[in-house]
Amino acid sequence: MKNFLAIRKHLRSGNYGDKELGIIREYLNSSIDYMIAHLERVQYNLAQSNGNGTEARIAAIEKRISQLQDEKKAIGKAEDLEDFANATESVRGVWNNIRNRTVVDTGQTACESLDKFVTKSEAVSLKLESEIESLNKTGVDTTELEAKLANYNALTDSAGENNEAAKKIYNKENATQEELQNADNDLQSALN
Repeated sequence: MKNFLAIRKHLRSGNYGDKELGIIREYLNSSIDYMIAHLERVQYNLAQSNGNGTEARIAAIEKRISQLQDEKKAIGKAEDLEDFANATESVRGVWNNIRNRTVVDTGQTACESLDKFVTKSEAVSLKLESEIESLNKTGVDTTELEAKLANYNALTDSAGENNEAAKKIYNKENATQEELQNADNDLQSALN
């Protein structure tokens, strides 16, 4: 990074040559390699989730990786400062778009998994309620069990509400960074 900042200073002063442009090329390509590695991790995690629509999300990530590889090709062809400036802006735009879309894809997948958990929890609650009623009919004091079930139901309801709030944002067209952060917070609250 220190070398890149020094090169940027040389470029701004108009004092640069092939060596400096080569360093910029290497830096930009390394940045893209990092972005691709990040997307491959997201892709792997999505594949492990077995959520609905996962295949489409994984295919979309493949397209994004392909976009970044195209950007690397453009950087490879860059010959002067203007070419690098254009490539840098293009990479930045692609990355911002990819980053937001990846947050949405990951969030939607997590929400789908949480939906399944909430549904299972509601089924468990009904089963527990039935068992508590049976115990109560036999004369067993179920006051403590009823209180624990009420707490369990409150937690399940809260998880469902937070999950719905997150889904609403993740499904919103062109959600802002702040909205996506709020959705992430809602999802984290639901998971907790």
